[in-house]
Amino acid sequence: STLPKKHSSTRMSRVAKPKMRMTLLMLMAVLLLDVATRRMTEAAPFSHAATRRLYGDFSSQQDLGEQVSSMMDWSVDPCNDFYQYACGEWLKNTTLKGDQVSVDYSFTTIGDYNNAVLKEIVEDPTQGRLYTFNQACMNTTRIDAAGAQPLQPLMERLNSVQAGDLDSFMSAVGFLHTLGVPAFFSFSSGVDSGNPAYQIMQFFQGGYALPSPSMYLQNDPGSKMLLRQYLVHIEKMMVLAGQSPLQAAQTALAAFTFEHALAKFSTPADQLNNPFATYNMLNISGLEEIAPHLSWSVYLDAIGVPAQTQAANVGTPEFFTLVDAWLARPGVGPLLLPYLQ
Repeated sequence: STLPKKHSSTRMSRVAKPKMRMTLLMLMAVLLLDVATRRMTEAAPFSHAATRRLYGDFSSQQDLGEQVSSMMDWSVDPCNDFYQYACGEWLKNTTLKGDQVSVDYSFTTIGDYNNAVLKEIVEDPTQGRLYTFNQACMNTTRIDAAGAQPLQPLMERLNSVQAGDLDSFMSAVGFLHTLGVPAFFSFSSGVDSGNPAYQIMQFFQGGYALPSPSMYLQNDPGSKMLLRQYLVHIEKMMVLAGQSPLQAAQTALAAFTFEHALAKFSTPADQLNNPFATYNMLNISGLEEIAPHLSWSVYLDAIGVPAQTQAANVGTPEFFTLVDAWLARPGVGPLLLPYLQ
């Protein structure tokens, strides 16, 4: 407060000028996007009546600038809290729907809009086979009547896994991977970071159903409640698959124990940001060395990879080493089948 006025002005300018430049750049971007949106609207007017009733006609909506302005909290000083200033009204007036875990103004709106367009198309009887196919998928009466019967061939394939038999286990894991089920670990084909001209096999930690391994390991009351709910969910699914309540409870506990171990052996997410740490060209021979109890030749045969194929990056080698040692311990074998189920 004792600084001369010119010093105070200089000090403020150092803080305010960059933020003013940011604000001006954002406003310019909004104006450019507004012009682009108008041109797109004039070039391709929307024609689906039902969706237009739901989302409005783009050509008659308020200007983009007005939309952005309505989402801003003008009572906030942008130099103090620019995010609240830019998004405050939108945050205050936006709520999550029952089936949403996140929402944003742009992509959520576009996604909802596109889904509405697609829904209108597939529910149009004039669309022929597309309409027939969609109606078959929406025949919930027939789906409910079938129950778990469509899953029986899959369950029979998994039931071939014997307690402690890692050959049959790895064969079943490979079978599930061909169906897009990421059991036990994550496998994919991707660009070789050391030689981008080639596509190679990529092995990575995984195999848990919850979104993050950390969710299995947290001890706060909310996390513990979530895990209890997850156990109940598994039990319900197994009852629907034909198990008795007692069998379902046993399966759920065994499956959860297996997933918890996978989570415990996983590298924390904040340590996976280093691309050099997750690039380990061990190849299949190296994978056999760090996880010798797992039948990698059986797995590769199950997913249809030729036996002579070697090039492989193991993103999280410690995960495979720890899991391999754990699977060799007595008492773990009976967990294999419940986990896959």
